[in-house]
Amino acid sequence: MLTLKAARDLEMLPERSRALVRGAIKQLAALGSVELKKLEGRDGYRMNAGDHRILFDEDKVTVLAIYRVRQAAAARHKEL
Repeated sequence: MLTLKAARDLEMLPERSRALVRGAIKQLAALGSVELKKLEGRDGYRMNAGDHRILFDEDKVTVLAIYRVRQAAAARHKEL
């Protein structure tokens, strides 16, 4: 389930990125075994799909937002 903001975020993505994000969300819905990481400093979870991050509510079902991770931020995160 996507919030209105998440649906808008998804529609703003290029087609290839949109397909990647949709696939990741469908995989989570179908398998439930996709690794979600707990957010730090707030409630909820996140999942990466390519260079996009998908934020979920605490229920792990409701998509709150979708955004692109900047390359520098992604590189710093991988170093940790």
